[in-house]
Amino acid sequence: MPPADPNLFAQVFGRRSDVWTNRATDLLDRVRQPYRFVDLDAREHSALTAELIRETRHHQTPYVFVRGVFVGGFAELDERERLGQLVDEPARRPGRTEVVIAGRETEFVAPALHMGPRHRPTEE
Repeated sequence: MPPADPNLFAQVFGRRSDVWTNRATDLLDRVRQPYRFVDLDAREHSALTAELIRETRHHQTPYVFVRGVFVGGFAELDERERLGQLVDEPARRPGRTEVVIAGRETEFVAPALHMGPRHRPTEE
C-alpha cells in the first residue's frame, strides 16, 4: 500500500510538470489545508507509480489522499471543495466507509398526480 498517512490532512502524489497535479496543490493552498506533496519524478519515489496504480486503479496523476483515503484526482478533490467537504476533521478509523448525503432543510414532497386523458399524468 502507498504510504497514505491518515494523520495528515492530505497527500498529493504527482509530477511537478503535470497541470492537474499543480491544480490540486493550488486548490489545497487556496483552502489553506496542509498537505504533503510527493514528486513521482524524483528517483526515491519512482517505484511508487506502479504501486499507486495497482492500489487505486487510477492511471493518471495526481493521486490525492485525504486522511489516508484515496479520493481520486483533481476533479474529485475540486468536487469535495465545492461541496464544502474539505474541512479539517479528525482521522477516521481504517476500514470504515463515509457516506455523505446532501440534505434539504425541508422535506421534498412530490405533487399529487392523477391519470388524465390518454393516461398521461397531470397535476391536480
